[in-house]
Order: sequence, then structure tokens, then C-alpha cells
Amino acid sequence: MSMEEAKVVIPESVLKNRKRKAHRALAKKQERENRELIFTRASSTPSSTRHSINAMHPKTRKILQLLRLRQTINSVFLKVNKATMNMLQTVEPYVTCGY
Repeated sequence: MSMEEAKVVIPESVLKNRKRKAHRALAKKQERENRELIFTRASSTPSSTRHSINAMHPKTRKILQLLRLRQTINSVFLKVNKATMNMLQTVEPYVTCGY
């Protein structure tokens, strides 16, 4: 047997699949490392800066419910009148409003 006969020819599609799998495995490994980094950063932040709807005065909580702001990062449109302005003044530390 000569060297040419012993050489095995691998189809191009198999080579492409191997390359694609290796690339995906590398991307997955980098994503996992990224997640671990984000988790360690998040766990190191002080918990006193996080606001919860349960850790506030009942009147403030009720006003936020009336304004349909039960979750963070929500927005609503309101008609401006005296009642809504008074409610917004009460919950001012917890919301951002504009005209």
C-alpha cells in the first residue's frame, strides 16, 4: 500500500460541521463565563439600593396600584387633575413623570 491509498478523504460537509460545532462550543463557553461574571457583579451590589413594592408605606403602595404601576419599568398615561397631581407628589421618590 502506498501513502495515497492509505489517505482517507473526509467529505467537505463533515469538515464544515466539525468547524461549526467547535465554533458553537467556544461561543457557549464564552457565554457561560459572561453569565458567571454578571452573576458575581450582581451579587456584590448592595441590596439597600433595590426597591420593592412590599417595603414601602401602605398608602404609597395603594397609590401605585391606583396608578396601575404594580411592576418596575412600567409606564402609564394620566389625565392631569388635582387628584392625580396629589398622588404623584406622594409617590414622587418612586416614579419619574413628565409633561
